[in-house]
Amino acid sequence: MTSPITPPPYLARPFAEAMAAQGQSLLRLSTGLRINRGADDPSGLIAAENLRAALSMLEAETRALDRADAVASTADGYLAEISSQLRDADAIAVASANSAGLSDAEREAYQIELDSIASNVERITQTASFNGERLFDGSSAVATGAGSVALEELSLSGIGRVEVDGVSYSLADVVSGGGADLASSPEIASRVIASARDQIGTMRGRVGAFQAHHIEPERAQNAAATRNLSSALSVIADTDFAAQTSELVRSGLLSASSASALLLGQQSTAHALALLAA
Repeated sequence: MTSPITPPPYLARPFAEAMAAQGQSLLRLSTGLRINRGADDPSGLIAAENLRAALSMLEAETRALDRADAVASTADGYLAEISSQLRDADAIAVASANSAGLSDAEREAYQIELDSIASNVERITQTASFNGERLFDGSSAVATGAGSVALEELSLSGIGRVEVDGVSYSLADVVSGGGADLASSPEIASRVIASARDQIGTMRGRVGAFQAHHIEPERAQNAAATRNLSSALSVIADTDFAAQTSELVRSGLLSASSASALLLGQQSTAHALALLAA
């Protein structure tokens, strides 16, 4: 039985090296990563892992900022509706205070409108919520890592408080039968409603300022940091497709030429053995 012909090492080694290089290029092109294992670049792997950890933290912070912004926008939407209702109530109180030529029936109609507005404001303050959590019960806040703004408790008895002659009035007192309804004291009703409008406007201003000067700058900063870190990670860990494609072609040519040389070497050895056998 004829023994298998073993190619000389000086012919087999280039072929093996070319095939290994070709396999490495194919792996990098298929994964898109220059570093697929620690042996590819130990220090680069450490840097890449640190960058990925930093990017994960930035992503989590950005999600938290998006949530805070959503809470702020939701609260502002509810407050905007209350503010709109109070503007209508203010107009009603001013019209009712001008008693010249105003009949009792008209004043009663104004009071009915005012009662309806107060009822709607109360409904909003008691039902406004985000993700199942009430916004205006005194326990909520718009918060980020850099700070927070509290959402104060809102109710008819706490909105628009004014003191007249030692007596405190609120929006709850402008409804029918209250101490500052349109029938008994339209002037005080007007003051209460104006105070309520200012209070809600101030609250909207605080929430809006927090959005503008805390949430939005933090998001912009995170976005810039994410772009820079992603670019750095790409430089360290990602495949240079142009260079790697060239390397794949080069290693392919080397493996093909090495295979041809290996085949010729085997044929020459077989020929020499045949001559010796003869």
